Parts: sequence; structure tokens; C-alpha cells
Amino acid sequence: MRDCIVIIGPTASGKTELSISLASKIGGEIISADSRQIYIGMDIGTAKPTREQQSKITHHLLDVITPDKNYSAKEFVISAMKAVVEIKGRKKIPIIVGGTGLYIRALFEGIFDHPPIPKGVRKALIQELKKKGIGYLYKRLEEVDELSAKRISPNDKQRIIRALEVYKFTGKPISELQKESKISPLNPLYIGIYMPRDILRERIEKRVKKMFETGFMEEVKALLNKGYGIDSPGFFSIGYREACEIIQGNLSMEEGIKKIIKSTIQYAKRQMTWFRRISGVYWVSKK
Repeated sequence: MRDCIVIIGPTASGKTELSISLASKIGGEIISADSRQIYIGMDIGTAKPTREQQSKITHHLLDVITPDKNYSAKEFVISAMKAVVEIKGRKKIPIIVGGTGLYIRALFEGIFDHPPIPKGVRKALIQELKKKGIGYLYKRLEEVDELSAKRISPNDKQRIIRALEVYKFTGKPISELQKESKISPLNPLYIGIYMPRDILRERIEKRVKKMFETGFMEEVKALLNKGYGIDSPGFFSIGYREACEIIQGNLSMEEGIKKIIKSTIQYAKRQMTWFRRISGVYWVSKK
């Protein structure tokens, strides 16, 4: 018996709208599986459900931490499982919605445990990062763990270092260890949103332009004024670092928008690579 619904799909494909419509019809509550929407104060750039949308349906795991904090897949699984239990206790249906494949995989395929990794291992990798750059570390990851490299963005410093430190300490690729993880007790019904590339590209372009029209730059400036900076974990979300470059004068507004659109399109492709590996997905075409 299915005990929860999972809505997956690339960014800008309409997951939020579908989840709210479905939740209102079947008596559901929504659990966000988005690694960017967990950050407080990062609303416009992450396309977080609006206050009006949140007032219609109860949402979980939005606005969890400040942008200067890290949030692991393990922390997500613990919080998401707690939310599932609470929702089912209210005789409601958990609807898990998001585009972060790592979170979805960790929740339903399990996460692996390993002995604590000495701090010196990470410290050495960070020193290499400073001396040789993220491109060098990413190439190393491709050499020792090709599968993880395909799943991780070449610019995602946190996850690249994480995968390398696990390999360096255990001698095994993190992707191999993840296969040995414990399986979740949940039995999900997957609904995936498929959209032709040209239409998805058009939707992404519209979303990014709307971000800037509705106060995205003001949002970024407010975060900077609170003391969060370009090296804060939250600022690794697409758009925020580019906005900082615009503020610093390193990019024009037009260049920044084009860069964000390009990065978002690339991210959408990586998301679909993740989701196509999931078996038993009921795909719905959206035009």
C-alpha cells in the first residue's frame, strides 16, 4: 500500500502548482524536498511557495535554517520522516515535492553511515581548493567516482569535497557506499512532470526575468546587509552568486540574467538525469 505521494520534475516545471492542487483535493500536506527552499530569507530566488499558497495548504521544511548554515541529506531525512509521521497521525496524506534528487534518494533509498572522518582530511581538501580551484577537485572526483561526478554540479564545492573526503578516508566511492545503505520503510507513489525542452527553457527564462521584476536584487541586498556573504552555503543556490557579481559590478544586469538562465537550464538537465533513474514513476506530460 502506498503511504505517500512524491512529485518530482525539473525546476520551473510546475511542481508547486500541481502539489497544491492535489493536496487540496485529497487532503494532503506538503513536505518540501528542495535544498534551496530550506533557507530563511531566500524566497524569490528559490521560487519558494508564496505566503498565499502556504496559507492554503500546510507546508513542511521551508525556512528551516539561515543561509550561513549547512543542511545535510541525513538531517533532511530525519525531519522529513518526522513530518510524515505527524501528517499521517492527522489522517492526512504526505505529499513530498521537490527537485533535489539527493534528498529524494536519501529518503527512499536510505543513507549510509561510516566512522567519523578526521577533520584533517577535509582541511587538506580545502587547502587544495584554495590553491588549485574547484575545477581541479572536480576532475579528481571524476577519476575516483564517475557516478557521483555526474550527479554533482562542477561548482558545488560542498558536495565535491564531501565525496572526495569519503573516498580518501574509506577508499570507496561515496556512490558505492550509498548502494549499501538501509532502505526506507516508506512505499511512495511517484508522479513525475515531463516537459519538452523548448517549453521548459521558455518557462525558465520567464521565471528568471520575473525574479528580477519582483525584487530579487533587493532580497539579495537584504541578505548581504544581514551579514551573509558569497561564501555562505545558501549562496551556492543558482542566482545568488550571480546577483552578488552584479552588485559588485563584475556583471551587468543583462549578463547576470543570461548567466542565471544558462545555469538553471543546465541544472534542470541534471535533475532529469537523477529522476530518470527512479523506477515506477508515473510521468505526466505538461505543455
